This record gives sequence, C-alpha cells and structure tokens, in this order.
Amino acid sequence: MRDTLKNNWIGLVAIGLVLITNVKGCPAPSPVPPPEPVAPILLPKELTAQPGDIVKLSAETAGKIVRWDTPGLQRERLDDKTVILVAKTKGKYRVLAWTSLKTGWGANGEATEAAECTLIVGDVPPDPSPIPPVPPPDPSPTPGEGLRVLVVYESGELGKYPKEQSTIITSTKMREYLNSKCIKIGNTPEYRFFDKDAPLENESQIWRDVMTRPRQSLPWIIIGNGKDGFEGSLPKNVDETLILLKKFGG
Repeated sequence: MRDTLKNNWIGLVAIGLVLITNVKGCPAPSPVPPPEPVAPILLPKELTAQPGDIVKLSAETAGKIVRWDTPGLQRERLDDKTVILVAKTKGKYRVLAWTSLKTGWGANGEATEAAECTLIVGDVPPDPSPIPPVPPPDPSPTPGEGLRVLVVYESGELGKYPKEQSTIITSTKMREYLNSKCIKIGNTPEYRFFDKDAPLENESQIWRDVMTRPRQSLPWIIIGNGKDGFEGSLPKNVDETLILLKKFGG
C-alpha cells in the first residue's frame, strides 16, 4: 500500500514538471490592440441636390434620438434618426447632428460631438483657388540709375496754359537744377521738354519708351530715379515743380 501511494505521488510530481516545462517554453501571446474608437454618430460627408429636391438624410448611431441643426433648410423629421431636407436656392448648406448615449461618449445624457454633412444644392462653383500675388509694378517710370525728367506739352496750346505754368518750360531756374541733378549720358543731362508730337528718331530708346507711357492730360511731367518716381499733371509754377523734383533728385 505504501509503495503504491509513493509511486502515485512520484507520478504526479513528474506530470507537474512536464507541464511547467511546456508552459515556460511557449511564447507569450501577442497583445491584441484595442479596437479603434467608433464615432458615436456618423453622417455622409457630402450630398448633392437641386433646388426644391427632397433629400432624405439618416444618421448612423446607437443613440435613440438624433438632434439636428440645419440653418437655411426646410426640415421635417421622418423618424428618430432621419430627416427630410429641402433647399429653395442654390448654395452650400451645413448640416449638424448629435445624440446622447448611455455608455461611452455622451454617457449620462451628455451630448455627443456633432457629425457634419455638407449639402450642395445646384451647380455651385468650387471655392476659388487663391490668386497668386502680382508683383508690384516698377515704381520708377524711367529705367536705370539716376534722375531723368520728361515734360510733355502741346506747343500749339502753349499760349493757352496759365502763364506761371508755361514759364516752367522755358525757366532758367528749372534748367539749372536739371543740369546739376540729372544723370548725364556723355555731356548731355537726361531731361527733355517734348511736344507731344515731337519726332524721336534721334533720341535713345529710353526716351522713346517713356514717351509711350499713358498720359491723362497736358502738360504732363514724368520723373524717375530708378527706384521711385512720379507721373502726373505739371505743377502750377516753377517753385512747385522744383519742390516735386527735389523729392526724387535731392
């Protein structure tokens, strides 16, 4: 009897050792990632219709009753989770829906996060792409460095200009300033007094181009220093013209 019990005990110990060895030798099971959270309420991202169409919209949710916000749309509840929508005019309409759940998000009667759907009614053009910025035009109406000045007038109308203004064109004071401040090409300072129909065959391309710039009236003055400038009606007298010139020529 004792030998039988002893042998049984030894057998049980051996079986236990085998089981322990097998358990230790088995790799641990890989952890199972938690499931992705499911939104408590879902709507289609976008719906399309024409003005006057009846649109049926249902929310997917475990909540019992869905609340809706549909500004600009006529709405009629079809059931606890479905509404009928109608838009009279073209446009994009934002539809919001939310509910409450007993567990998870919105538990204890709190509202869930709102789901959103865009209802596009009619042929609504897409949102315009941003317009790339247009570089500002060159602020100087004359190219290159240095002060250049052009006065354009109508020689046949010179006697009709106010006396003080017509004096600007023949003023010695004006020419003394321009001779000292304008950049020189060779020995010639870069300023001109041109009749609007003056021939330009013997002039440089600079002055040919400047003469093509638009003018709203006559007499007209164009001032440029390569960085900044002015284009406009000729001032009323010599002193006002010199004040203007000194802004760009010093």
